[in-house]
Amino acid sequence: MTKNLKENLHTEFKSSFNDSVIESLSACANTKGGRVLIGIDDKGNPVKGFSVGDESLQN
Repeated sequence: MTKNLKENLHTEFKSSFNDSVIESLSACANTKGGRVLIGIDDKGNPVKGFSVGDESLQN
């Protein structure tokens, strides 16, 4: 999924959902937008043990 995807000005990886996610979402909302991908480490790899239910993906 994230092999060719790297963090940059418009893409941020977060390994878990915490306060830094809220800060990143706020920063995106106050600039030209962007993506915050939760469950991905800083190297772009999926975090083991992190799962998201289908309902969350639809929202």
